[in-house]
Amino acid sequence: MQRGIMESKWILPAFVATLALLGYLLAFKNTIRAWQENTKINEMLATYTTPGRSIGYDKRRLTELGQLLGRLKADTAGFRSNTLSQVAEIAGKENVKLTEVPAAGLISQSRSIRLQKLSFEGDYFALLKALYRLEHAAGTGFIRSVALRKEVSLENDEKPQKMILDIYLETF
Repeated sequence: MQRGIMESKWILPAFVATLALLGYLLAFKNTIRAWQENTKINEMLATYTTPGRSIGYDKRRLTELGQLLGRLKADTAGFRSNTLSQVAEIAGKENVKLTEVPAAGLISQSRSIRLQKLSFEGDYFALLKALYRLEHAAGTGFIRSVALRKEVSLENDEKPQKMILDIYLETF
C-alpha cells in the first residue's frame, strides 16, 4: 500500500520547521539584533559619569577646540610680518587706513595669551566691513574688544570728523 505525499508523517513537522525558520528570519532576528545594539549603547553610556554628555561628545569637542585654536593661534615673532600684511591687505580692500600697529612691547601678556592693539581710520561702514573681515580671517587672532570713536578737531573748519576703530587682538 502506497501512501500519497499529503499523507506522509513528515509533512507536518517540515511545515512547522519552515514556519519557525521564517518567523525567526522575519521577527526574532531583528529583535535580537536590536537588543544587542541596545545593550552595546547602554554599556557605552554607562562609561560616562556626567548625565548630560552624549556619545561622541568628547571627540566633537576636541575637534572643535582644535579648529578654534588653529584659527586663533598666531606666532608672536611672525605677527609683525605675516599677520600685519594680512591685516593691511584687508584694510586696503575696505578703504580703511591702518594707523597704529603694535610696538615691540605688548599691551598685556600672560603665559600663553598675548593682547595687541590695532587702530584703523576711515568711514563708519568701511570700518565695520574691515572688522567683519578681520574677525573671519584665519591666523589673525581673536578680537577681544573693539572701540569705535570720533576724533574731534579743535578747529572750526568744515572737515569731516575722523572715525577711529581700536581693535584689541588676543593671540595664543
